[in-house]
Amino acid sequence: NLDVRRDLDLWAPAFCYCSLASGKIEAIINDGIELYDFAAGKLIALEAGAKATCFSGKNLIDDTADAFIISN
Repeated sequence: NLDVRRDLDLWAPAFCYCSLASGKIEAIINDGIELYDFAAGKLIALEAGAKATCFSGKNLIDDTADAFIISN
């Protein structure tokens, strides 16, 4: 049972990842957007302490994978 407050689709992945890095949102579920849309933002979030996992819950080791969950 998840306590989901809101599901946002902002069409601006870089903004979403920066919001995650700054603590304004708690998680992003990424499933199939282009690498150039999320690569820089994902790096910023990871450097800020976010954790990226694949959908099975294992740590994400492929930097180019386009299906993952990243959270604070």
